[in-house]
Parts: sequence; C-alpha cells; structure tokens
Amino acid sequence: MSFCESCGKPLHETARFCGACGAAVPEDKVQPDSTAPDPPPEPAAWPCPACGAENEAEALFCSHCGRSHGPSPEAVDESRDSPTAVLAGVAAAQPSTEAADPAASVASAQASGASGHGRRARVSQALRTPWVIVLIVVLMVIAIAAGVLAVAVNRSNGQQANRRHESPATAAATTTQSAQPQAVATTTPAKAARAIKTIGRSVEGREIVCIQFGTGNHRVLILGGVHGNEFGGSVARKFATYLQSHPAAVPGGTRIDVIPCLNPDGVAHDTRANARRVDLNRNLPTKNWLKTLSMKDLSGQLHLSGGMSAGSEPETKALLDQLDEDFAAVISLHSRGGILDYNGPDGRRLALRMSALCDLPLDHVAYQAYITGSMGDYVPWRYRIPLITVELADAQLTPGMRLALLSAATWQAQ
Repeated sequence: MSFCESCGKPLHETARFCGACGAAVPEDKVQPDSTAPDPPPEPAAWPCPACGAENEAEALFCSHCGRSHGPSPEAVDESRDSPTAVLAGVAAAQPSTEAADPAASVASAQASGASGHGRRARVSQALRTPWVIVLIVVLMVIAIAAGVLAVAVNRSNGQQANRRHESPATAAATTTQSAQPQAVATTTPAKAARAIKTIGRSVEGREIVCIQFGTGNHRVLILGGVHGNEFGGSVARKFATYLQSHPAAVPGGTRIDVIPCLNPDGVAHDTRANARRVDLNRNLPTKNWLKTLSMKDLSGQLHLSGGMSAGSEPETKALLDQLDEDFAAVISLHSRGGILDYNGPDGRRLALRMSALCDLPLDHVAYQAYITGSMGDYVPWRYRIPLITVELADAQLTPGMRLALLSAATWQAQ
C-alpha cells in the first residue's frame, strides 16, 4: 500500500489523486488497473458525478479524477480556488491536454490558481494602504476646488457682461468711485468735502490745508492750531471729521471752511510759536503791530516775537490769502481759558448764541490790553466781521461745542 506525499493518508491501489486532500499521485506510484472488477463498494461509498468511480465515504475528492465531492456550500466555497478546482476547469476546457499529461496540467493549474489568488490579495491589500486613501482624498479636494473655481469664473464673467451693458456715465461713476482715495494728507477724508486745498507751507515746509464743506455764498471760517502747544487744532480736526461723516449737518447755501492746523511746525515741536519763535497771533498786519512784544503779554513773557515785519511769516501769509474768501464770521480755536472772547461788529451777539449751546461764558483774557498784531484786531478792522476766540476747556469736541460751531455757520449779521 502507498501513502499520499502531501497528507500521509493511504492511497487506493489505482488512485491517481489522494482521496483525502486531492493531491495528484506521481506516475511511478500509480498501480495499473487490473482486469478484475472492483470489489463491491461499501454502503457509505459515493459515486463520482464526473467519472462514476466509487469513493470511500470519508473521501472529499474522487480518487480517479480528483473531482470534489462538494455536498455543502461551505465545501464548495473552500474548494473554489483550490488547485484541484482550477484543474477541473482547465480539464473541462482542454480535455486532450489533460489526458495527454495530467501531471503537467495539475502543476499549471496550481500555478494559475496561486497567481489569481495572489493578484486578488494584492489588490485588496493595496486598497487598504494609507497612500491610496490619501490619493483618493486629494482627488476629491481637487474636484471640489475645480467646482468652486468654475463658479467664481462664471460669476466674474457675468459681472463683466453686466458692465458691458452699463451706460458710459454709470461705468465712469463706478470707475471714479473705485479710484477715489480714502484719506487726504493727515487731516480728514475728502468724501463729503467740496474741496481740499493746500493754502501754504510752514517755515519748515509742512503743508497748511483748508477743507471746505458745502456750497453757498454764506461762508464761515473755523481756524485751529494757531498755537502749536494748544488743543484748538485737535478740536478743529474732530469737527472736520464730523462734517465729513455727516454732510447733511452743513446748512444749505453755506460753506464751512476748516483750517485744522495753521502752525504745523509748532505742533511738531510742541511750541506756541512757529519755527522762527514768532507768535502767529502777533504777526497780523494791524495798526498796533510790534516786533518786540510786551512783557505783560503772555507771548512776551515767553520771549516770543511778533516777526521781522507785520505779516512776515509764511503761515500768516497763507491765512491772509484765505481770509479774502469773503467770510461772514471767523471762529479761532485756542485752549485752556474756558471762555468765549469776542471782537468786531455783532461779535457779542454771536458769542452769546454760541455760549448758550456750549456753556462757556463770555469774557476777555487778562492780558487783552497788551496784545498786538492779533486776529482779534485785524479781522474786524479789515473785513468788518466778528471774530470769536474760543478758549477751550478741554480737547474734546463736545456735543455742545459742535452745535455752537454749526450755529456760527447759520449766523447772519444785522
């Protein structure tokens, strides 16, 4: 009796395949068929559905052709990719080759089955590897980005098409609005201003700017920053900013001119005078102008000058040119006195009107009698209009002060 080299089970004398594992039996161990009929099968033996040979009850494969018994789905599933099942498929497709060389057919089928199973395993393993997942995610992100880009391009094309149908006037307005600067110099944006212009430069070359709000023949000048170390310039800038953001606050038929800072050099150096140590409010060409100031005047006590001559300073010349714009009143913002000082015809009446709104009392500075070359003397004498000197108590543009300045814009002389 011979035994299977694969599983060690005993082999039938004429078996070509192992009845236990289905392995092929080498040709030199296969016994030739005898002419004597096979002994009667035991009651539990099963006939092979392919070749009709009888097999032992415990055999899972036919001992003559290697066909699987396969009585249950589990057995069929387990033997589907087995070498014997592949061999059966090859034998059915190529019976002549199998008949000629069954051992070679078995070896080929085993290799084919192993190759197919290996390919499936490799594909399954590849689908579970991290880089494949990353690649899939990247492709999805690219697809989403491409969709977003397509939507943006379509929207841009639609906007361009709409612009092509705009009237020339509308297109020009849109272009002008997009090209408009958001701020002008260091003062305030030009959005609500009728005009912003440079009226002069300081001794050190800094710009002196005038901002005009509204239109009309009734004009009022708001002047700040005459003395660089006072906060009149700060309040003037805040008032200009308010008018810029509230253009409806400007009364109809009225133009409000705001010079936020007449003395930019004094602001830069935190001094009362300009860069030549000249008090600009002592440099106006009045009849009482003096080069050397009185020691009873605050500016004289600070050893400041009235200038080399009346109206000698570039800042003063810029102011004189602007005063020729035919104003109804001039409001000059200074600080720390906490009073409303007034000069000129109807000056007291205008000061009372402003005082009722900002709660600052009417008064004069203590050294009023010793001041020379000032705007308080020059403006009423030269233009016959009132000048109100606002001695601010703090650097805030209070609601009352804002209303007081706007009331000056609507004031009419009697």
